[in-house]
Amino acid sequence: MLALMLLSQPVHAYEVMEKDSGAAMRWPSFPVNWAVNANNEGSLDPNTAAVVVQRAAQAWEVDGTAVKLSYTGTTDAQTSGHDGQAAVYFVDQDWPWDESLLAMTSSYSDASGAFVGFDIAVNTQDHEWALDGNADRIDLQNTLTHEWGHVLGLGHSENDAMATMHASASPGEVHKRDLSQDDVDGLFHLYAGDSEIPKVGCQTVSTSPKALAWLGVLATILLINRRRARS
Repeated sequence: MLALMLLSQPVHAYEVMEKDSGAAMRWPSFPVNWAVNANNEGSLDPNTAAVVVQRAAQAWEVDGTAVKLSYTGTTDAQTSGHDGQAAVYFVDQDWPWDESLLAMTSSYSDASGAFVGFDIAVNTQDHEWALDGNADRIDLQNTLTHEWGHVLGLGHSENDAMATMHASASPGEVHKRDLSQDDVDGLFHLYAGDSEIPKVGCQTVSTSPKALAWLGVLATILLINRRRARS
């Protein structure tokens, strides 16, 4: 279980994912196209939820980087897999992973470490969600901005409590909607200049009735990948 609060904030707390060879894992080119299936049986209005997912992606389109995450519209996709369709979708029944997980990000890479696809599944079966920072529910934009960081190749910022990629959150939290300097530093490390970017699962474990901790689970579809902290 990861700590809920940390005060130390080093300049380079971000983590990036690398192959065993040391090659960074990232998208080789942009735009990266994706779609959303926001249908759910919970309290989230699908149309509004789809807009929130787009806002979370747009947070990472930072000036000075090549990042462009292009929304192509809606999809009927309801499962993860390297099928040529990058999708964000909501799971109301038969969630295939641990019930403590808020969301699962699956990214797929080739042997060189270049991403070739991804999916983000949101667990609406086991968790209550909100779009407005409701203190008793998980904020969708807060969570998905974090997940999009995984899509781009960032791991958890262990020592920066205010970073979007920090490994913990609480119900009602919204500050992860906006990138911290640490998040921007990690993004620039991967995508500024002539840089060329895996499967990342993000889970949550209840630390108290008011807190959920994100735990990163790294896996690859084609190869086993290694995370390394940048310091």
